[in-house]
Amino acid sequence: MRIAIVDDEPTLLMLIGSTLKAYSQERSIDIKTSEFITGDMFLENYETGRYDLIFMDVYMPGMDGIETVLKLREMDPSVAVVFLTASEDHMKKALSCHAFDYLVKPAEPAEVYRVMDECIKMLGKSSLADSKYLEVISDRMSVKISQAKLVSVSVRGHAIYVCDDEQNVYMAKQSFSSLEEKIGDWENILLLNRGVLVNMDYIATFEDGVCVMKDGYHFQAKVRTAKQLQQKWLDYKFQTGNK
Repeated sequence: MRIAIVDDEPTLLMLIGSTLKAYSQERSIDIKTSEFITGDMFLENYETGRYDLIFMDVYMPGMDGIETVLKLREMDPSVAVVFLTASEDHMKKALSCHAFDYLVKPAEPAEVYRVMDECIKMLGKSSLADSKYLEVISDRMSVKISQAKLVSVSVRGHAIYVCDDEQNVYMAKQSFSSLEEKIGDWENILLLNRGVLVNMDYIATFEDGVCVMKDGYHFQAKVRTAKQLQQKWLDYKFQTGNK
């Protein structure tokens, strides 16, 4: 589930982000968040269908939240929007933008949980079983790694290693081609070469054909297509609003 948080207050961004992280763990639902500090920045990166839910601050410098959502509705009339504000004065105007809900700051965790439960019920994304995941057979055990938590799949010597975002490393019994077949069409996965698949959400840098992951691993991209692969990552980074 992809969620955008638009607010000019760093403390609010951290509060909503940490609450969503706790919610994700408690409900076993994969959540990926993108943060924006202005309405303009958010709209510049927006494409229809990119997010399932948007938390939007009403009071922001420049284009406020109401103006931002009015412009958003020209591109996407149906995406769920939850307004955040310190006052209820603009509730009527906010709801006229076809808002899903309205929360008064500071957004209490219980209220965020309530909104999330209602939104997920509406979207039909009720459990991890409904999300994309990779099942890895390692040490005679089956491990399920969700699309959001998978970091890389790579061939090293005669073994295949699968890494997740908690720095767990699993030696897979399946072939690389079988794993590639399962996840190769995920929008966040990049095939660097015949033996390396990486999650673009976890790339730290990509220069001179070398892809450096946030966990410190380095992978060499295919020489002939290194520039195209680097550009694909940059395009993905821009589209998703990742820094």
